[in-house]
Amino acid sequence: MEVFIISKQLHIANEESSSYTFQTERGAGNIDLTIMNNQAIDYVIGWNIHDQESCSDHKITKYGIGKWNDLFQTTGSNKTGTK
Repeated sequence: MEVFIISKQLHIANEESSSYTFQTERGAGNIDLTIMNNQAIDYVIGWNIHDQESCSDHKITKYGIGKWNDLFQTTGSNKTGTK
């Protein structure tokens, strides 16, 4: 997987965290990856793992897309979302 990501000039947007993206009784780990190209990686803001219940073994990851100064436009709308 690592060789493929590097060969295609992709990047992993996951940020270091004390939480895991996947957790069960049998174990936990960071198996869920947010992979982006060169253009998109510059626009990922605040990637993190939420503690909110997801009804799954996989936790919710949340991040913003945009530049810091573009997140809040003059209208006050927030472009961030939960996926």
